[in-house]
Amino acid sequence: AKATPDPPPLSASGNVGWSALHAAVDLGSAACVRLLLAAGARTDILHPQSGAAPISAALANGNVTCAMLLEHPNRAGIKAALV
Repeated sequence: AKATPDPPPLSASGNVGWSALHAAVDLGSAACVRLLLAAGARTDILHPQSGAAPISAALANGNVTCAMLLEHPNRAGIKAALV
């Protein structure tokens, strides 16, 4: 039987240099941001060309909810739910 390759880590960058958090923020999906943070996605991954972190992208898009989740995951109850 052929071995199934492991999925890429949550913080891996895709073809355009975005992490999963970058993509979730770009789509304005606070629900996806919450899930990714709860699963351990790193918030400090920078886009290779622009140097933007996910929180920078959230603020540039005017997505205050996603920015707040990225800035204060403990206040959102994200990390506490994992303990």
